[in-house]
Amino acid sequence: MKILIFAFLVLVFFPFLMIQSFSVGEEETLGVDLKNYSEIIITAVSGSSVPGCEDIANGCYAPTSSIANVGEKILFSNMDDAAHTFTSGNVQNGPNGIFDSSLISPGDSYEWIPKIVNEYPYFCMVHPWMIGLIIVEGIEEETQVVEEETQVVEEETQVVEEETQGNLTLIKKISTDAPNSPARNSYGVAVSMDGRVYVADAGNDDIRIYDKEGNFISKFGGACHIEGYTPVKRIDKSLTCFDPDGDGPLEIGDGQFDRLYGIAMDKNDTLFVADTDNHRMQVFDSDGNFLFKFGTYCKMSDGSNCFDPDGDGPLEIGDGQMYYSYSLKIDNQDRVIVADRDNHRIQVFDSDGNFLFKFGQPGSNPGEFNAPYDVAVDSIGKIYVADAFNKRIQVFDSDGKFIKQFGAEGNGNGEFNVPISVATDSKDNLFVSDVFNHRIQVFDSDGKFLNKFGSLGPNDGQFHTPRQIIVDNKDQLYVIDRQNSRVQVFTYTDNPPIDIKLNKEIYENGDLVKISGEIKNYKKEYSTSLEIKEYFGKTVLNEEIPINKDGKFSVSFEIPLNKNVTSYNLYLYTGSIGNEISASNTIFMKNLSSDNTDAEQSTDIISKIIKKIKSVWYSIKNYFNN
Repeated sequence: MKILIFAFLVLVFFPFLMIQSFSVGEEETLGVDLKNYSEIIITAVSGSSVPGCEDIANGCYAPTSSIANVGEKILFSNMDDAAHTFTSGNVQNGPNGIFDSSLISPGDSYEWIPKIVNEYPYFCMVHPWMIGLIIVEGIEEETQVVEEETQVVEEETQVVEEETQGNLTLIKKISTDAPNSPARNSYGVAVSMDGRVYVADAGNDDIRIYDKEGNFISKFGGACHIEGYTPVKRIDKSLTCFDPDGDGPLEIGDGQFDRLYGIAMDKNDTLFVADTDNHRMQVFDSDGNFLFKFGTYCKMSDGSNCFDPDGDGPLEIGDGQMYYSYSLKIDNQDRVIVADRDNHRIQVFDSDGNFLFKFGQPGSNPGEFNAPYDVAVDSIGKIYVADAFNKRIQVFDSDGKFIKQFGAEGNGNGEFNVPISVATDSKDNLFVSDVFNHRIQVFDSDGKFLNKFGSLGPNDGQFHTPRQIIVDNKDQLYVIDRQNSRVQVFTYTDNPPIDIKLNKEIYENGDLVKISGEIKNYKKEYSTSLEIKEYFGKTVLNEEIPINKDGKFSVSFEIPLNKNVTSYNLYLYTGSIGNEISASNTIFMKNLSSDNTDAEQSTDIISKIIKKIKSVWYSIKNYFNN
C-alpha cells in the first residue's frame, strides 16, 4: 500500500519537485555548510549620487541585479564619493526592515547574509533613483515547521481613536521646472520677505527663482566640483569650474555648486546655500550675486583633511569644517545652524560664517546622531534636529544642551520612516517631513502629536518623497514635493475650519440624514456647496447650501429607496477662489456590517484552505526528505 501511495505522490508532485531541484542545485542537501559559500560584491558606482545613472545600461549599482544563494555573504561597497545607504524595500513604500546599512561613507562597506529564498529589491534612501535587486536561491536553513491547531482568543479591547488637531489647506502649487531645464532632484526651498520663492535643484546644480504666484524669473549657479576635496565623479564637474571675475577677488568655483541641498534666507534676504558635495556654505544676495563662503572638507571619522583652525586657541580639529553638510536654518539671533550630516553633528556659526560652537556625535543615545538632515528653531531658540536614520526628532536648547527626544520607526501617529526636514511656525508648531511615509506630521513644541497630512501620490495634498520644508513670514508652509517636481504651499490652522456632524451612526434606505456643523472664521462672501456621492458610484446631490452669519449650517438629505449602497461620501466645500477649504464625512448604511461579516467569513474559509494546503505540502516535503 505504501508503494502505491508513494507512486501517487511522485506523479502528482514530481513537477513541483523538479522545479525546486533546479532552483536549489545538485550539490545542496539538508545541513549544508553555509560558510563554504562565496562572497558577492555589489558596489554603488562612481557618480551614482547624481541623477542619470538609472538611465544607462549598467545602472547605479554594479551589478544592478544579483543572484545569490542562501547563506552567501553579500558585500555592499560604496565606491562613490558620496555617502549612500543600501536599504531593502522600494521608494514607494520605504524600507521593509530586512536589511539596512544605514549611512555608508565613501570607501566603506556593509555585509548581509540572506537566510530565506526570495527576491529582495533595495534602494538608497539618500539618492532614491538608485535601485537594485537581489534574487536569493538555494536551500533555506533547516527549520522544523510545526503546524499546530491553536485556539486564538482575541482580547476585548477598547480602541480609542487619537484626537487630531489642526488643518492643512493647500493654497498654491509651484512647478520646479525651468525653461529648457526640467527639475532633476529639487530639495531646498526658501522665501524672501516679498514672497519670491527660491528652489535648490541638486541635479541641475542651480537655484531657481519664482515670483510669489509661481512664475519662473531666473536661475543661477552651475556645476563645479572643487578639486582636492573628494574623488572625481563619473561626471567630472571639475571641468566646468570657472573664475567668475577673472583677476578679481573671487576664486574658481565661487557661485557654482556640486549637489546643493538645503537653503535658508535671513530677515535681510541674504541667501545661505548648503553646497553639499563641496562641503561648504555659500552666501548670496537675493538676486543671486555671490557674497562669501565658509567651510571646507573634513571627514571627522578618520581625520581626512581636518585641521585645527586656530592652533593653540580654544577651537578643536575640524571645527568649522564639514562633511556633506545637508541643510541649515537661521535663528532669531541671526545664527546659522548647520546640519553637518556625515560628521553626525550640528555646527553653529554667526552670520559672517565664523564658527561659534558644535554639539552631537555619531550614535543613537540622547544627544547623538545618525545622519542629521535638517534643523529648525522656535521662537525661544530651541533647536529641533531631524535625526533621520535614528528615526526621531531631538530637541536642544539654544546652547546645544539636550532637552528631549520623541518619535520611533513606523508609520503610526508620531512615528517616522526617515524624518528628513523640520520647520516651525510663529506659534511654535513643529512640522516634520516624513519622507518615506510620504506625509507631513505636525507636533506642538513639547513633541505632542497634533495631526498628519498627505499620502503617496500626484494629487493635490499628496506627496512623493517630500524633502525640505520651511515656513515663511506669513506662516505659510512650503513643501518640496521632490518626485512630483513641485512645491506645494499650505496654510495651517490650529482648529479644523469645518465641523460636520450627522444625526445617526448607521442609516437605512429612506432615512433622513440631518447634516449640521460650523465653518470657522466664515465670511459672507464665501460660496458653500454640499456634494454627496455613492461609494464608488455616482453623485446623488450637488448644490449650494445656506450658511448663517455665525458660519453654522443645517441641511437634510433623504437616502434613496431600493438602493444597494454600502455608504455615501459627503463633501462640503467653502471659501473664496484660490483659498478654498473642504471637509468630508461618511454616511454608513446598515447593510455595510453584514457585508463585512460575509467578507470576513469568506476570508476565514480561504485562510483555512490555504493553511491545510501548506500542511499537506510540508508533510509531502518531509516524506521525500526522509
